[in-house]
This record gives sequence, C-alpha cells and structure tokens, in this order.
Amino acid sequence: MNNLKLVGPDNKKLSTVCTKIAMEDMAKAVKFAKRMLSFLGNRIDGVGLSANQVGRTDRTFVISIMGLKEMFINPIVTELSKKKTKLKEGCLSYPGKVKAIKRPENLIITYFNGKKMIKTPANGIIARIILHEMDHLEGTCKVK
Repeated sequence: MNNLKLVGPDNKKLSTVCTKIAMEDMAKAVKFAKRMLSFLGNRIDGVGLSANQVGRTDRTFVISIMGLKEMFINPIVTELSKKKTKLKEGCLSYPGKVKAIKRPENLIITYFNGKKMIKTPANGIIARIILHEMDHLEGTCKVK
C-alpha cells in the first residue's frame, strides 16, 4: 500500500536539511524510495520528489522522466558546469507557482541507487531536476 501524501507548503519538513542515511538503515531507505517512485509515477504533474516533500527527512529523492526512473540515496553533487541556463520550474510542494531559475547545465553526482554506488554525469533537464531535488534536501526551494 502506498499511502504517501505531499506535505503542505508551510510544513517545517520542507525547510529541514535532510539527514544522511546510515548503512544499517539502507534496506528501509530503498523500500521507502520505491514507494516514492510509485507515488511519483502515479502523478502527471511532477518529475522529481524528495523525501521531505512527503514528510520524511531522509537524504533521498527520486526522478521519473522520459522512461528514466531512479532513486538517489545519500546523493552528493561533486561537480557543476560553469555554463548555466535559465528555465522555468514548478514544484509539487508549491502548486501553481512557476519561476525562471538559472542552473548549471551539467553535473556529476554520486549516490546509492538501491543496488550499488553510482558516479555519473547528468546533463540538461536531468541535471536541472537533480539540482531542484538537491535544493529540497538542503531545506530550500527556489520556486517558492
């Protein structure tokens, strides 16, 4: 059963810096991330979701776009490109709000994907989604 719900825009969890998940809690984190992916997959209005958007402060987010469905547990962005692009973004936590935000076009990220540690580049819209979700994990959102 997937009973996840988005927290309201005034919920304090949205402004909380999310906590790194300990190795002994990884199995639970993977199970929760799968629930998040299922929740996101049932929506037509979002492509990314962080744990604090559904009331948890785990350092986890998921993305689902263009056939890519991925969980990012304990993500760390290790490199950002100097070239930036300004595009409009929305946010599930702030329905109806859209804001043009300037972000790096490319990045390198390291994370646990539920099976193993991954270090990979991300470009374009995927990089933008990752950076948006990383903002959430740091307790901020540039859209609001």
